[in-house]
Amino acid sequence: MGDFNDILEVEEKEGGIERTEDLIRLRLDRVLANASWCFQFSKDVCYHLPMTGADHCPLLIDTEANIEKGRRRFVFDKRWVGKEDCEEVVRNAWAKDVQGSQWFKVSEKIKNVRMALIQWCKGHNFNSLVKIEDIQSKLKIAYEGSSFYREGVMLL
Repeated sequence: MGDFNDILEVEEKEGGIERTEDLIRLRLDRVLANASWCFQFSKDVCYHLPMTGADHCPLLIDTEANIEKGRRRFVFDKRWVGKEDCEEVVRNAWAKDVQGSQWFKVSEKIKNVRMALIQWCKGHNFNSLVKIEDIQSKLKIAYEGSSFYREGVMLL
């Protein structure tokens, strides 16, 4: 973190014609870190504080920044279509009574279906990453075991 007194891009300049009496502002205050530091302090945030009296902005590194993640986008997984109770979950969520204008009702019903499917998924093992890790663990055990069973590995 420091005063580099240099700019990286022409776009960083603000204002001014090529006369010396015109104001030209440059971003001189930067934080510089290597990959190791970025990995170790990946959640830290740098704030440029307001300029007060000097020609530089103080930099504040927040090591306890709480960056809120936005809500994950809901995507209907086509693998759910063949599952026995998926249709019932959708029907029940859509059938809930909602008051309001037609568009509000549709919006709320879609939200109800989304929330019901999210809850339904938590009760089933649809997480591909979990399945992959489970199969990799079983493969490792099968390959490292004393009696290698080729057909068993192929079934995984």
